[in-house]
Amino acid sequence: MGKTSEVWCHRDVKPANILVTGNSKVVLTDFGIAHAADESRLTAPGASMGTPEYMSPEQAQGQPPDARSDVYSLGVVLYQMLTGRVPFRAETPTAVLHMQATATPPPPRRLVD
Repeated sequence: MGKTSEVWCHRDVKPANILVTGNSKVVLTDFGIAHAADESRLTAPGASMGTPEYMSPEQAQGQPPDARSDVYSLGVVLYQMLTGRVPFRAETPTAVLHMQATATPPPPRRLVD
């Protein structure tokens, strides 16, 4: 089998999709909206899929995600592990998406004593 240049993107990395087994192995689950980055989009142009609090800025702006989007989302998970909260919180998902695309998250040091 030859190597493929296909790049996969999970599109919904968040704590609920990260499991730790009994022998401390970390497993990423729920590939329901994952797709190859070069495939046609699953949604209409400008639409986005995922959990707003963990979406990358490009996803929040309706741009196609790629593997870097998953790295960003994992960074949000790490931020939450360190501070006890996600970087952006708002009353509506749309407001969270706007913050993801335009705001700078508070430095973790300001949130943790």
